[in-house]
Amino acid sequence: MSNETFVTIATFFCLGGTLFGGIIALFGQSNFVQRLAQTIILISLGAGTAAAGIFLINNLAPLIIFDGANFFTGKLVLDQLSAIFFFLVNCVGLLTMLYGVKYILNEKHHYNIAYVQCLSALFILGMQLVVIATTPIFFLFAWELMSFSSFLLVMADFKISSIRPALFYLIITHLGAGAILAGFLFISAGVITVDFTQLAQMAGQLSPGMLIATFSLFFFGFGSKAGLFPFHGWLPEAHPQAPSHISALMSGIMLKIAVYGLLRVTLFILPVLPIQLGFVVVTIGLFSAIFGVLYSVIETDIKRILAFSSIENLGLIFAMIGVYLVAKNLNIEVLAQTALIAALYQSICHAFFKSGLFLSAGIAGQAFHTRNIEKMGGMAKHMRLFSFCVLLLSLSAAALPPSGTFIGEWMILQSIINNISTVIFPVRILLLITLITFAGVAGMAVFSMVRFFGLAFLASPRTAKAQIDKDPVAELLIPVILLGFSAFLLGSISPQVISIIGHGFLSPSSPAPIFTMFGSFFNPAILLALLFIVILLGYLFKRISSNNKNERPYHTWDCGQPIDASMEYTATAFSSPMRFFFAQILRSNDKISVKPLLSTNHWLVKKSIKIEIKPIWDQYFYNPVVRLITFCSTQIRRIQNGNIQFYITLILISLIISAIITL
Repeated sequence: MSNETFVTIATFFCLGGTLFGGIIALFGQSNFVQRLAQTIILISLGAGTAAAGIFLINNLAPLIIFDGANFFTGKLVLDQLSAIFFFLVNCVGLLTMLYGVKYILNEKHHYNIAYVQCLSALFILGMQLVVIATTPIFFLFAWELMSFSSFLLVMADFKISSIRPALFYLIITHLGAGAILAGFLFISAGVITVDFTQLAQMAGQLSPGMLIATFSLFFFGFGSKAGLFPFHGWLPEAHPQAPSHISALMSGIMLKIAVYGLLRVTLFILPVLPIQLGFVVVTIGLFSAIFGVLYSVIETDIKRILAFSSIENLGLIFAMIGVYLVAKNLNIEVLAQTALIAALYQSICHAFFKSGLFLSAGIAGQAFHTRNIEKMGGMAKHMRLFSFCVLLLSLSAAALPPSGTFIGEWMILQSIINNISTVIFPVRILLLITLITFAGVAGMAVFSMVRFFGLAFLASPRTAKAQIDKDPVAELLIPVILLGFSAFLLGSISPQVISIIGHGFLSPSSPAPIFTMFGSFFNPAILLALLFIVILLGYLFKRISSNNKNERPYHTWDCGQPIDASMEYTATAFSSPMRFFFAQILRSNDKISVKPLLSTNHWLVKKSIKIEIKPIWDQYFYNPVVRLITFCSTQIRRIQNGNIQFYITLILISLIISAIITL
């Protein structure tokens, strides 16, 4: 069997198996039915992973998976770009669904297992179909399947605390879908059954004004789905409410589908865009990264921390795409190709480490029965393997060497530095701001991840309810292990990964982006080897130099007072410097209350602090929009006066206006 035949059959089996597994899940709550559905879905996702992997490794030509011209769907095609994201959907989906097998059983008192299982399959199926669709009508059908199923999963526990964020998410995602539909209609003059190849020909005929309007619609549609500022408000509200493996899929994969959509439109449909649009994309991406990392530093809900971190990560990826648009307009091929490959590579890295972190948050939440990191701690001592994997994931999220995220950011920063002197002055300023922002965001990301891991995993447990006496069961632990090591080791194999994903995007005359240090090629695997050697030498030095016979344990001295978990450093105290320096942005208001313990001694007091954070996007964006909509709806409601003559008059006026317009 040829590679092409295997990929075609495996991809078709993957799609059919995912749908069939979701249908099977509806046939009852019994363990047999649910295990059967889970097995079918896992096998299907494994087949999809293998198909996309073989396609990418062998650099195959685009393959037609299904020709649905007679069903108004066009062809389902797997090409280089769609194969990258199809691989992510299936590979990460396989690990998260494996985790979900046990996780959902532990949470069965909160969720309907059949309901979650079916919707999870439809959610994954929607993402699979989006990346291989070739017509606007089928692309939008798959997009709506992905969006609506994820909306239902956000409120899977049917609590008010979940329903409100789910409805907020539904509003934003449908505004975005409407913008995407309008963008396709602008290009095709109202026909949405043409394929993307025909759309590309039509897009070449757009006037400059229509081109800008069309891209703006696409950018809003995909950007709001990716959680870009200022349309990111739904993301930290909706993601934490979903089951943890669904949160992992939403943050790790669904946000990347938005990246795919923008790249599909930009690379294969629209002509070269005006340089001003690249400036806009870079600016919004950088703002998103700044706000995302700032709020990840001050949050105490473990899943909201990760959600804001995703806003930061997607902001950086979109900033890379913006740099690509600017460089492409100026015909700076090396910078353009590096920025594009860096965006794709960062998307892969983010899919692995952020999915792993959300799965880890689910384990921590079940162990402590809370999502507040102020009440966690002590997992590193009792859940060592799990904590080590989370440490690897946190290092990747912090973009520290030799993780893949570090390589991706280093790669584009090197290219910017090498080309900044060759561009015109406005672009030079933009690239300089990009450099500074990337560096600042990277530093704050380290701060955020140190706070995340240090408070949640180190020190002692801050609650007596903690169930952390051993590592979690294998079904929960294995996906975290695989995602943790994959995310961290992506850096050491970055040249190979970049070579694979670069097929079709790198021109033969331009060298592939490589990792260099001190002006020459440097294999990232050497960084990993050096790190391992340093750790090993440190361990051996401690073993040789320490004298355990003369050491004796003794409790920590605290002026004679007993030590308890309440005296440990808190996440709120850790983030205090950030709240102080960025008070104008964060709108932080610290209220300290003092309560005397003894009425006869005013020195003995108990102090408590309450921190109020008022997001500026609520104050200056969402709240004014809500007030405007409320005002307009109130005014419109006045016409509902119950007078039949008034209603007949309105109908008559409408008919007259319609006749005038028509004639």
